[in-house]
Amino acid sequence: MTDFGQVGQLILALGLVIGMVLLLGFVARRIQGMPAQAKGELVLLDSLHLGPKEKVVLVQAGQTRIAFALHGQCIEKLAEWPETVADTQAQSQVKEQGGPSQSKFDQLLSRSNQRLAEEGAQ
Repeated sequence: MTDFGQVGQLILALGLVIGMVLLLGFVARRIQGMPAQAKGELVLLDSLHLGPKEKVVLVQAGQTRIAFALHGQCIEKLAEWPETVADTQAQSQVKEQGGPSQSKFDQLLSRSNQRLAEEGAQ
């Protein structure tokens, strides 16, 4: 009868360990989607997943915004531009209106493309 008691304790302990692993996995997945609090000059503004191993991120370092492409084992700088007063004013207007219909990254990318098109036309 003691063998059945030990087997029961073993199964209970194993179930407890498996349950803790599943719970920690769930919590880790939930926390991963939350934005990190900025402690220094480097802030992740937005990211866009393009595929299983590819994404584009928009980072602000001080007063400069930089877009990076992350793919495989490589990081590539796509664009860099200073934060202008117009960008700051647009962000404050978006916050007052209750949020944008598209992400900040999409807005910045379209604005950057417009600027490049205007420069190319001149």
